[in-house]
Amino acid sequence: MKNTNITKKDSKFIKELFLEYLNDYRRGGKALGWKGNKEQQLRFKILLSCIEGNNNFILDVGCGIGDLYKYIFFYKYNNIKQYAGVDILENSINTAKELHPNGDFNIIEDIKEIKKDTFDYIIASGIFAVNIENAKEKYFSMIEELFFKSKKGFVFNMLDKNYTLKDAPKIIQFEPNEVLNFCQKISKNVTIIQGYLPIYLLSIFQ
Repeated sequence: MKNTNITKKDSKFIKELFLEYLNDYRRGGKALGWKGNKEQQLRFKILLSCIEGNNNFILDVGCGIGDLYKYIFFYKYNNIKQYAGVDILENSINTAKELHPNGDFNIIEDIKEIKKDTFDYIIASGIFAVNIENAKEKYFSMIEELFFKSKKGFVFNMLDKNYTLKDAPKIIQFEPNEVLNFCQKISKNVTIIQGYLPIYLLSIFQ
């Protein structure tokens, strides 16, 4: 049976990759390995369009330097009452705290540290893009766990396997229908949004 837990080796690889991005760019989407700020803001807009109802407490898993936090309050998403961000990279969390002193940012080593039924929505943008060992099994396990930890739903994105990404050996892409079929096994209320960037988004609701 393949290991479905994120190992210390995986964590080390992820931390080193994102530390490299952070050191190279320091600010904005490129500091998180994305193409640029314009594409990052489009991702945020689509992610947040899935948040339903009011007075929501959201958790941003893999929050990086707090760009989603900044976006939420700059564009006044009034249906989000409270935000918390977590990341495995200490340097990113320290930078997030410097940039956004009023934000709630914390380091975690494992998603098992996230308490169940604390957050209305859990959001993950970009955490399923790093090509670790047994990535599919591990990421599918994380999707299921994060969904069941949320009160209302889990919203995340992945890189589309149908797009060609050049010179990206550290990046992994997934077939949208395969991910959709997996999500439909854990919830009947699943939505997929495709056709923006080489990325697609899924939302799984309770």
